[in-house]
Amino acid sequence: MNILSMVSHKPFQRIHPLSLLAQLISRQSSGCLQVVSGSNSWLIYLNQGKLTFATSSIDPFERLDRHLQRLSEHTPALISAVRSQARLLHENLADGHPASSGDFQAIRWLVEQQYLDLPQATCVIEEIAKEVIVPLLSVTEGMYEVTDAQKLTDYPNLCQLDLRSIVEQSHNQAQRQKIASRSPEPSPEPVQTDLRPEPVSPVYQAAPERPEFAPAAQSIAAGLRSTPMEPVARTRYTVACIDDSPTICRQSAPF
Repeated sequence: MNILSMVSHKPFQRIHPLSLLAQLISRQSSGCLQVVSGSNSWLIYLNQGKLTFATSSIDPFERLDRHLQRLSEHTPALISAVRSQARLLHENLADGHPASSGDFQAIRWLVEQQYLDLPQATCVIEEIAKEVIVPLLSVTEGMYEVTDAQKLTDYPNLCQLDLRSIVEQSHNQAQRQKIASRSPEPSPEPVQTDLRPEPVSPVYQAAPERPEFAPAAQSIAAGLRSTPMEPVARTRYTVACIDDSPTICRQSAPF
């Protein structure tokens, strides 16, 4: 039986994973929270409200190998061949039981074979849990089931982590990702505007002096400067008035 068949009798419904995890922590639950949404599923293992392991169906062994590879920089024993062997031995374990976690079994095998010590395994489990819970918190519709620990086989027991702290960190990370996805695209760089005045169109430019007309123009200008201006003679007129009216005489006086 797989996870989907265990919960397929329940219809898809609105779920709030953050509230579900908060309830399990406050009740100090022990067991496994199984969440299914679309083609993805999550397993959250708890012991008295503490996290013992978290995984999902989204490339679990690629995720495990990525974290082991980072750790191999400080742990030479975690060579590629060892990581590949751990995967081959445990990759198909999840097909046998809904509560079995092949990636956890691989971690436990690495500890038993002394490729990892317990603090290193705890560090890997914690980093995997943070990566797993971030997308879980964004689920809004699906199915979930809480299985009691007594019904589980191969229950994860290497460590107990503070689930509340991990959920808070994952929630903050999810919020940052949501804000980043809504951020507007950076505006294009402003085009530099050339504020220098544009040159005058050739239609309105003063016509250049033509060399062949320059001597004649200079001669005419010199003649105008040397010839004195004669005064204009003022013409006088005599007005004869045949009316002896004083008014008419006064009006005619200026003439």
